[in-house]
Amino acid sequence: MDMQSAAETQRKTKLLSIALVVDAVLVLIIIVGFASLFVYIPYNQKVNGPKADATLKDLENEFSQIIPIPGVTQLETESSHKISVGGVSATIKRVRATTRSERITTRN
Repeated sequence: MDMQSAAETQRKTKLLSIALVVDAVLVLIIIVGFASLFVYIPYNQKVNGPKADATLKDLENEFSQIIPIPGVTQLETESSHKISVGGVSATIKRVRATTRSERITTRN
């Protein structure tokens, strides 16, 4: 009995050691992953930021050259960008002209 108990204790100790090493490696991978994000994001902004700004200006210029369809008035333009994605949008209002006969019928 004593030999079986010692062998079982030794096996449990070995399994516990392996589990501890695996847990330590997983924690290290998670820490390195988050730390690399704090290094990569500022680096990416510094390297690609000026190019993204210039590209957004070109996109805004192209957007401003679009002629609106008749009966639509552009109220405002918005633009934003991240390092690799940018967009320009406009808020528009549809303007409908009324004829004299429509104004007369609405008064009655």
